[in-house]
Amino acid sequence: GAVVFVECQSMRSQIKGVTGKELPELSIGSAEGAACDTDLRNLFVGTLSGMDGLNIGVDSQTKGGFILNAFGRPERGVHGLTLLFAQRAYLRHESPPFEPDKVRATRLQTVLSDCFSSLIDWTEEAGRERKRQSAEPPARAAEDEAIVASASDEEPEPVSEPDDNEAGVEEEQVSSEGVDMEPAQTEPDTGSGAVVKQETSPDRKPITLLVAE
Repeated sequence: GAVVFVECQSMRSQIKGVTGKELPELSIGSAEGAACDTDLRNLFVGTLSGMDGLNIGVDSQTKGGFILNAFGRPERGVHGLTLLFAQRAYLRHESPPFEPDKVRATRLQTVLSDCFSSLIDWTEEAGRERKRQSAEPPARAAEDEAIVASASDEEPEPVSEPDDNEAGVEEEQVSSEGVDMEPAQTEPDTGSGAVVKQETSPDRKPITLLVAE
């Protein structure tokens, strides 16, 4: 299956030496996408962005701390997010006595309810997808085994024996090619007291010589 954990934090909108400018009302951290599936992060961002008057930050002021970096392992089906709330998102004043703002608190409650409902649906679908993926390798292995078994059952094609006539012709050709035929030596009579002799040149070409006697 799949698991999603959400780490929630709250801090003042602006702290000297900590924040250079005022924080967004809600910041989402995902360790720059390393702690969760990007589809999950985009789901949160899309749901929150649809709320009027709510400023959203993504991997800006908060990218995630120890918990997110230590336990967010999306490749193992464990996804983590950090939600950082600026106190003005639900308080009337960010100083003692920290009086709640009912209107802001109600709006934030509605936003988070929508976000976590979507998160539950996403987690269930992600879990089903992981189960399908984990079931695929055995099925593929069984398919491969069936292919191998089918191939082994096939009868091998018979090897044809060479025809005796063809073999005899081939042997005759080999024998004739292997014999070095010398040109016939003739000494015809020319009638003039000379003799014609046949000789072989160094490159084995026949030549005719006329020798007087």
